[in-house]
Amino acid sequence: MEKRFTVKANGTTAEGKKLWQVFDKETEQFLSQFEGGRFALQEVAAQLNEGTLTLEPVEEKATKTVGYMRISTQKDEQKFDRQEAQLKDFGVDTIYADRMSGAKRERPELNRMLDELQEGDTVVIVAIDRLSRSTKDLLEIVEIIKQKGASLKSINDSWLDTSSSNPMGEFLLTVMGALGQMERAMITQRVQEGVRVAKAKGTRLGRPKANQNKVNLALELYAKGEHTVKQIVDITGVSKATLYRKIAELEEANK
Repeated sequence: MEKRFTVKANGTTAEGKKLWQVFDKETEQFLSQFEGGRFALQEVAAQLNEGTLTLEPVEEKATKTVGYMRISTQKDEQKFDRQEAQLKDFGVDTIYADRMSGAKRERPELNRMLDELQEGDTVVIVAIDRLSRSTKDLLEIVEIIKQKGASLKSINDSWLDTSSSNPMGEFLLTVMGALGQMERAMITQRVQEGVRVAKAKGTRLGRPKANQNKVNLALELYAKGEHTVKQIVDITGVSKATLYRKIAELEEANK
């Protein structure tokens, strides 16, 4: 709960010094000496007026509002115009833009924006699908922004505003988190079933023969759910594109 009383300057004295008094924020009035029994604050005000107590200036951190926009194609005919106009109307200081699918978590400008975020900054997007098309990735990005001490706001999705206490926003993010976990569990289950079926049929999961064991290992690690995709790529040497393609093939074969 916000404190009702504080010490605030009320004009200046004849000598040109600030005149400090206790201020009631509820009634928006200054209190005379000892009025209201706020003795501790009255003592602070008295010391400030006598010069026996001084206030150190608080250095304000420079915060900024940044915009992020994305389109899915490299084709020149698809423009950023509408997103850019909305972000500029909102008053962002800097805009980061990617030309690639929202299903991809690794986007150069998105990563640069997250790296450069400072405490107190605000990230503004036009709509939630501009930030990510994957529930899992969206929640990961939101968490990174929160850990930076920054906030996220969507212009078109009014519920998405982490800069203020928003019960509905927190509720929907919680629901999305649960859905993301369920989605991950279902994918893992389908991949596990696909690996078992493929092995039973003697299907080769790797395209080049030399890479077959690597791809099999990558799929098995993914199915166990104990490693991130990046870790699997580092361990096996299989590219993300190959891994995702094989996962999609197994899911399709198991439908």
